[in-house]
Amino acid sequence: MPSFLPPDDVRFELSDGKPVLRVAAPAPDPATADRWSLFVRATMCVLDGPGEDGYLLARLGAGGDAAPTGWDDAVHRAGGCLVVFGGEPGGELFVGLL
Repeated sequence: MPSFLPPDDVRFELSDGKPVLRVAAPAPDPATADRWSLFVRATMCVLDGPGEDGYLLARLGAGGDAAPTGWDDAVHRAGGCLVVFGGEPGGELFVGLL
């Protein structure tokens, strides 16, 4: 079952028009990189990993949608987004849409 990450542990960003998710979570095993997927909805996202690995990411907070305008469109154009786990070296992973 995916672990819930509170809004303060997740940042939705656009970097040069490309979607990025920064999550305060440990980087996954590089051997599982191709087994992660992203499910995007208006109120939450699911970052689904292999087996029981994964994260439920709330998009709505006190200030409204945490994702910048255009983030969803950028995700759909790219077919996923870059996920940066915990700021660790090698903690970057492109995750495709589910």
